[in-house]
Amino acid sequence: MKNVTKLGLLLMTAFAMFSCGAGGGFTLNGKIDGTQATEAVLAYGEVMDTVVVEEGVFKFEGDVEEPVMATLLIEGRQTNIMLENSEITIEGAVDAMVEAAITGSESQLAFDEFIKEIGKHQTSREDYIGFCTEFCENNADAYFTPYVIGSIASMLQPQEAMDLVAALSPEVQNTKIATELKEQLQKVLALSEGGKVPDFTMNDQDGKPVKLSDVYKKNKYTLIDFWASWCAPCRQENPNVVANFKKYNEKGFGIIGVSLDKEKDAWIKAIADDELTWVHVSDLQGWKNAAAAEYAVRSIPASFLVDSEGKIMGRNLREAALGSKLSELLD
Repeated sequence: MKNVTKLGLLLMTAFAMFSCGAGGGFTLNGKIDGTQATEAVLAYGEVMDTVVVEEGVFKFEGDVEEPVMATLLIEGRQTNIMLENSEITIEGAVDAMVEAAITGSESQLAFDEFIKEIGKHQTSREDYIGFCTEFCENNADAYFTPYVIGSIASMLQPQEAMDLVAALSPEVQNTKIATELKEQLQKVLALSEGGKVPDFTMNDQDGKPVKLSDVYKKNKYTLIDFWASWCAPCRQENPNVVANFKKYNEKGFGIIGVSLDKEKDAWIKAIADDELTWVHVSDLQGWKNAAAAEYAVRSIPASFLVDSEGKIMGRNLREAALGSKLSELLD
């Protein structure tokens, strides 16, 4: 579960989409022992500030509209800070950046509490999610809490994550991070079973545009399969998808694969190697794939089973669940 914590922190940082604004400003004074660095970088939102480091000492100044998760980088090592408009100090050693002491930021207190306790809740996925959920419920007024919700949102049912956002204090709920999280969850909820998938057009391997609705209108049921050549779980699932395609294709089952690849050659090779003989599209933008963004896809493999009108009949049907659902619909 150590990797879960690291992933959570990366997701929290990725969610930090704040911009600069007025509010009195902040000062971040740093003293990092054991470093030979001459520069330090502070990244938050769209800002990436660089200052000179002299014998481990540095100083950042700026302002933020509201408390925001920032990343401090020195010698390729990093730690996260809840940045707010106040006098903040960070002290520590370069070989233990994540353990550096941060004072002066009231928003940092909840972050520190979370990091202190999370190590006790890594025995299982359920324990981790349970702790994070309870933390969010007990810290509804902490500006750090939306980052925790964001880090576990994909592990919860969409409505459960939305309920956590709705329980935040008005001040925290109105922050940009919480607003963006709410918008993403609303997309996910709209794509729940019974809803209709949004249409999109994307090029196939030959550069020819393919419209999603043109694909699903030709079939009784269509699997919209988000995957990538570099995704090991996707490649492991592919034989199961192939087997179901062979079994049910003549009964009206079709597939459109949406790849989150960046390299066209790798994408095409994986299609051939895994014998994926259905429609494939990609804009070769990786995680910035336009359809993946529209469908709020944040992990792969991800899939949507739709009928001939684009109505969602099932989501993320993997392994035996896919065959079971197709048998129910087509046998």
